[in-house]
Amino acid sequence: MQKFNQEPEKYQASELVRKDYHDQMYSMIVRSDIEVVIDLGCAEGDFLHWLPDGIVGFGIDKSEVLIERAQRVNKSKSNCHFIESNIFNLETSLPRSLFNKDISTVTLGPNTAIAIFGTLSSFLDFREVLTMLSRFDQN
Repeated sequence: MQKFNQEPEKYQASELVRKDYHDQMYSMIVRSDIEVVIDLGCAEGDFLHWLPDGIVGFGIDKSEVLIERAQRVNKSKSNCHFIESNIFNLETSLPRSLFNKDISTVTLGPNTAIAIFGTLSSFLDFREVLTMLSRFDQN
């Protein structure tokens, strides 16, 4: 359960913000041969906006307003996709092609990274999110 009701207007900036840790994260993603990044709680999509070309990004947020803005400001980024969804519904929100073909287990591809940044702090018990993520077997 989340600690607060998300107020999209508090997230909306006049322009996307490149945060100080983004470059460090992008370097780590490239060095690790990551092909897909899933940004949980993506808000306006500022992290995925500067994702290096050749890496596919999926932003998930429960706010319709924020997802619409993310889609609008990132419309020129063909490698970025934004989905309005609860983060606990990843199996039904993300393209099936991201998951292992064996439907008995939920396995993301070996070159997939999940970004959670500020998402953990928005939950009363962050273990809910970690438990959900532990269902994904990354090989």
